[in-house]
Amino acid sequence: MIVIRTVQADVDAIERIHREYTASINAGNVEQVLASLTTDAILLPPNEPPAAGLEEVRSWFQRLADHIDQITFTEATLILDEIVVAGDWAFSRATLHVTIQPKAGGPSVSDATKTILIWQRQPNGSWKISHDIWNSNNPPPGGQ
Repeated sequence: MIVIRTVQADVDAIERIHREYTASINAGNVEQVLASLTTDAILLPPNEPPAAGLEEVRSWFQRLADHIDQITFTEATLILDEIVVAGDWAFSRATLHVTIQPKAGGPSVSDATKTILIWQRQPNGSWKISHDIWNSNNPPPGGQ
């Protein structure tokens, strides 16, 4: 039998780090993003192959950061829907509502992305993200 015991201090720490991680991504701060991840982290972005390990993950986030300065976030609201802790592992499920405005002009784009993060407790008791998967609620461009 597996007994799941969620400790509020762990939930609070994961919530804080999740918010910092999201803010770091939105700011294009690659080094701060990487500080939230395990060295063997895996990203599972939509419509792309996985990025596995810190160097592939760094490269993926650097490509994203290279485009962050071309947009303005007019909305970026993170809603943490669920956090479950089971020993040294945890998961969080969240929704991120974003609206971005291209700095070069044109229409704004709104989306709600859903994400699952898998967390691993580190030897010092802190939490880091080992897996990140997300996708959009919007239909694919040109599709249904």
